[in-house]
Amino acid sequence: MNRIRINTTVSALRDKLLDDDATQTMIAEFLEARERRRLCLIPRHDYLRFVSRYAAQFDTPWWSKVFRLNGFRVRVVGLCSSWMAKGKGDRGKLLVGRWQVNRIPPADDSNVDFRIILLHHRWAYLAEYDAHEIEEIVHKQADLVLRGHTHTQRSWAISYPQDAFIEHEAGSAYEDSRYANSFQMIELYPNVGKMRVQYWVWFRYEWVVVKNMVPGAPAGIAVFPLMCKRREAPGTSTTPERVGRSTRG
Repeated sequence: MNRIRINTTVSALRDKLLDDDATQTMIAEFLEARERRRLCLIPRHDYLRFVSRYAAQFDTPWWSKVFRLNGFRVRVVGLCSSWMAKGKGDRGKLLVGRWQVNRIPPADDSNVDFRIILLHHRWAYLAEYDAHEIEEIVHKQADLVLRGHTHTQRSWAISYPQDAFIEHEAGSAYEDSRYANSFQMIELYPNVGKMRVQYWVWFRYEWVVVKNMVPGAPAGIAVFPLMCKRREAPGTSTTPERVGRSTRG
């Protein structure tokens, strides 16, 4: 009975975070309460166990870790956009929260050369007051954003004055009548400022490169300019050197 009463209270408090007068301070007060946070993260138990294999933590689904690839330091940051998720009808009702973003190292982290931020949902799935702030913060911090949820492969190179980042949206991780299994293979070439993306789909019992489906990649391959903001890539060689590969599905 006590657990039911606590869950009812947590649910009511979460609903208040979607009121017209909700603020980032209210999100912070909700997430700072450890027991309250633990209860709302119970549905994420399996994901937390998975993350603990890579990020050495088990109590929160937001995490950060630095990987070294051929001398290139890559920080991967995981943000959780699903802690408010209930299922159908989530669009415009999810939250990330400035409190969560503040748990990760700042964008000018001198220990890294490149930063990748992972986020499951599209920006449109966040409540308007949260999306406006979190999207701006992520754009300033990330060199590369990887997202999913919509099961369609898309890519954007977004530029601002003296700043830029690249955003990729993953394909489906399961096949049904609407979506085919698919993944992107991403290769980074920081010494020549390039990112190469190859789009694959499962078709007739084999993996094939997607052609004429992704805008700007008629042959199933897209090349993007790679700008490591605020951090210079190591080395001065002009020979393309692949430092990392990312597969997603």
